[in-house]
Amino acid sequence: MKQKIINILLPLPFNQTFQYLCNKEEKVELGDFVLVPFKDKIVTGCIWENKSKLKKKLPKKKIRNIEKKLNFSPLNKQNRDFIDWVSNYTMNNLGSTLKLCLSIKQIFKKKKIEKIKERFLDLSSDKHLLTKEQLNAKQYIFNKINNKKFSTIVIDGVAGSGKTEVYFEAINKCLIQRKQVLVLLPEISMTTQWFDRFKKRFKIDPLLWHSDIKVSEKIKIWKSVIDGNSNIIVGARSSLFLPFKNLGLIIIDEEHDQSFKQEEGVIYNARDMAVVRAKISNIPIILCSATISIETKLNILEKKYEVVKLKERYGEAGLPEVKIIDLVETPPEKGMWLSEEVHNELKKTIESGNQALFFLNR
Repeated sequence: MKQKIINILLPLPFNQTFQYLCNKEEKVELGDFVLVPFKDKIVTGCIWENKSKLKKKLPKKKIRNIEKKLNFSPLNKQNRDFIDWVSNYTMNNLGSTLKLCLSIKQIFKKKKIEKIKERFLDLSSDKHLLTKEQLNAKQYIFNKINNKKFSTIVIDGVAGSGKTEVYFEAINKCLIQRKQVLVLLPEISMTTQWFDRFKKRFKIDPLLWHSDIKVSEKIKIWKSVIDGNSNIIVGARSSLFLPFKNLGLIIIDEEHDQSFKQEEGVIYNARDMAVVRAKISNIPIILCSATISIETKLNILEKKYEVVKLKERYGEAGLPEVKIIDLVETPPEKGMWLSEEVHNELKKTIESGNQALFFLNR
């Protein structure tokens, strides 16, 4: 039986592919997953290069055969290009970068994986009351989505201005178009309040991806994402490496947050890598914050990023009054650590039934 040479990338610390043989009748293509022998183990690999010549002058009998092709959707070109780019940019070997995408070893051992119910929604009839500023921001972002090209849009809004509602509108539009959406939240922001707002708006829970999610659930999500079924993933930085098949929009909330930085293994900033992923996929990305980072400010000034501003708080909410009290000029009483003015304001707050919070610098 005639055989052909295929080049396999393994999720191991090597910056090269390895050559194996398979039957010419076997229908394999770039991105397919296969089981291959490596040393004394069987390893899952991905067909990476489209080269059929031997890298070294070795007889074919010394090249090992693949065990079998796995029945999974292939890793598409956008995902492979992203892995290539991250490997080059972070100066990490290609195999370790692939491992970020194949983070669940057990998935390839499962004979049957439970399907997640498809949750693309038709919400075109839902209408939500937005301010004039929000409507302008929404229309600007919609125009970018309609262009079906890469762009980086920054929502720069004061606290309480309704930034989340604006990007909820963008999520809604992508869901109607049956596109996948990725929302990255910093780990400290994986709060109940955000998910309550999401469920109230979309009538479903988003699929979550972070370190505390059970492996059994991650396996179902991973399979659903690579098949192009799951519509919206909300997660921490590791969700950026999920093998999306039909990604239409990326959103980075609290883009300034330091927890987007991965400082072990493959070192990267998920915010910056997300911009690259959006560019490779030729889709828009939204960065959102009330205190945008210095890097983002510079990119806006250099016209690399576009910005929509929300300067007013939503509804009747006003900005808090901030006052600095110099304890040198108005020292507290002996044995006390609060100035008289702070003490009086604190007393009024408590007597009115409200709460007060103090941050101490030591």
